[in-house]
Amino acid sequence: MEFSDGVFSFSFFVVNIVFIFLISLYCFKVMKNPEIIKRKETVVSESIISNIK
Repeated sequence: MEFSDGVFSFSFFVVNIVFIFLISLYCFKVMKNPEIIKRKETVVSESIISNIK
């Protein structure tokens, strides 16, 4: 019981670190190049349109 609780808390801790790292990395990219957001939106809309066709 204690072992599984420790594994669960450790995995939760790792997931939190990875999540925070990805968010900070994304924010850093956006701050360096704000055009990424617009480009991403256009790519998503274009892919949706091509999927409909």
